[in-house]
Amino acid sequence: MPYPFRWTPGEGERHATGQVASRAGIPAGTRVRTLCGTEVVAAEGDLVHLWPACPRCAWETSNFDKAHNSLDTINRTLLGLQESTGD
Repeated sequence: MPYPFRWTPGEGERHATGQVASRAGIPAGTRVRTLCGTEVVAAEGDLVHLWPACPRCAWETSNFDKAHNSLDTINRTLLGLQESTGD
């Protein structure tokens, strides 16, 4: 089962997001809601894959691994993110 998040560069760090995107990724300039609870503007460039991971996003994604991809845990996490952002 694929992970329910993807990494996207934005504002100097790589952030994890549950936002749906095409296989090509999230276009540069798109506002992205991240697992750390912030919104960043997606970036592109030759070196963005070398940017450091956002510590909070890294922690949030490690919880997915620890839960063995439990759909219940994933849904609770993503729903909590939506509630905290007012969606």
